[in-house]
Amino acid sequence: MTAICFTDDYEHMEQSDNILKVENLKKYFPVRSALFSALFSKKRKYIPAVDDVSFCLKKQEILGLVGESGCGKSTLGRLILCLIPPTSGRIFYQDTELTSLKKKNIKAFRRKMQMIFQDPFASLNPRRTVADTLKQTVRIHGLAKNRAEESELLKHALEEVGLKPADDYRHKYPAGLSGGQLQRVSIARVLMLQPGFIIADESVSMLDVSVRGSILNLLLRMKHKFGISFIYITHDLVTARHICDRIAIMYLGKIVEIGSAEDIVSRPRHPYTRALIAAVLIPDPRAKLPELPLKDCLSALHPACDTLMLSGCSFYPRCVFGTERCRQSKPELVADICGHAFACHLQDLQDYTGLYRKLV
Repeated sequence: MTAICFTDDYEHMEQSDNILKVENLKKYFPVRSALFSALFSKKRKYIPAVDDVSFCLKKQEILGLVGESGCGKSTLGRLILCLIPPTSGRIFYQDTELTSLKKKNIKAFRRKMQMIFQDPFASLNPRRTVADTLKQTVRIHGLAKNRAEESELLKHALEEVGLKPADDYRHKYPAGLSGGQLQRVSIARVLMLQPGFIIADESVSMLDVSVRGSILNLLLRMKHKFGISFIYITHDLVTARHICDRIAIMYLGKIVEIGSAEDIVSRPRHPYTRALIAAVLIPDPRAKLPELPLKDCLSALHPACDTLMLSGCSFYPRCVFGTERCRQSKPELVADICGHAFACHLQDLQDYTGLYRKLV
């Protein structure tokens, strides 16, 4: 197998607009219960970690998945990479349906689909040097013919992610590197495989604020130079607005709003999106904390939520604008002429916007 050269030529990719397509994807986890409860319970309970999610990812696009902890963002990412099996639904990488492949055939797609994990300290082996970590990737996937080619590939990978000169870093252990440098090593390991798309799962949340911007700019440069598509998982709308082309808002396993990053931030349509934006703190110590337009948070196992999963809007127990219609029927994800879609029965936002402004 020939060695990979780092180049900005990605014209060899197929001409289809979408590199990834997800259709009606679901993942339900069974709820563990006590022995006697399990014996006498008539019906086993499940948590819908991902509940009927559909979207497309275009080539050279960054799609942000934003929501609270526990909303299903990371589970969705692991489903897409075939790390866990779905309950139902289909995943397409270009023209190949991944959900229909056997495990032995999925390995061929591992190079094309990669993940940057949240914790750079845990994603690297502390007993291996940077060179040893990268060499393992090269040898597993057969990226180099000989040692000289392998060494050159490692050098290019480290320099591409800003670790220059490469010789100063290749023999260091993870304990001798900062958090930002460790994350760059993780990105170099992914970049060597030249994937079609990357899932960045909270890739800057554990880094100092001073280095977050440089890592985000590195991801943007990878997008433009190598034509890589990204799914950027985060709970931070500020960084999502900076890096993403589109943003999808998730709540209890569902996408409740999706559109361009600027539209989501400047024209939020769903009440949950508006609450997330209202929760963003102003960098002024004298500013008062906002009163969020939300009711108390409920567990996904709460009886109200359990009932609404089947009949009504899952956000109804926390929504201050909820009506009887919201309790009885699920809203569909409906898009406007600009492609901005949201799942809410309150389509007429004239009075709704006024109520929101009074709260925040």
